[in-house]
Amino acid sequence: MDIWLEEKKIRLIEKHTLPKPCHKCEARERSEKLEREDRKKATRAFKDKAFAREANAKRYRAQNPVKVKARIEAQRLKPRPCLACRTRKDKHAHHTDYTRPVDILWLCKDHHTGVDGIHFMETHNPDVYKNYVKGLQLIRAVRYGMKEFTVIRPRNLFKSGAIDQTLNIMKPSAVGFDKH
Repeated sequence: MDIWLEEKKIRLIEKHTLPKPCHKCEARERSEKLEREDRKKATRAFKDKAFAREANAKRYRAQNPVKVKARIEAQRLKPRPCLACRTRKDKHAHHTDYTRPVDILWLCKDHHTGVDGIHFMETHNPDVYKNYVKGLQLIRAVRYGMKEFTVIRPRNLFKSGAIDQTLNIMKPSAVGFDKH
């Protein structure tokens, strides 16, 4: 109990003896904080307006013409069930390569988010991706009782021929894990 009282006394002494910040510095910090908050409010208000959404869409189309063309081509195709779970609701077209707009993986929203997340992790943080893949390999090896297996990355699915539009992705051989 004595230690607690001693620590409390020290904190009180420090609280009242530490130098106070300069009034000018304090005023500058307050004004910067207010400016940041005002900027955030203005940005939110601008994004909510219809003309801002339209301007952003035009800018995106100008910066990504290949993706826009791939999306238009995908809209002409008849959507198929999700390759992973076979659901027919909330279908998304996943392009493994935007220069080949007709080669599409049809996925539900959850599985599409997962595939994009893995690709983002692979391109932006390779060390984390390597550990992630090692973990997946271990989990799937234990689950399917395999000794040797290979991993097919999401963007190489069509090149390797492992996935056809009608193939069930949940089988071990469909995702690149073959028993030897």
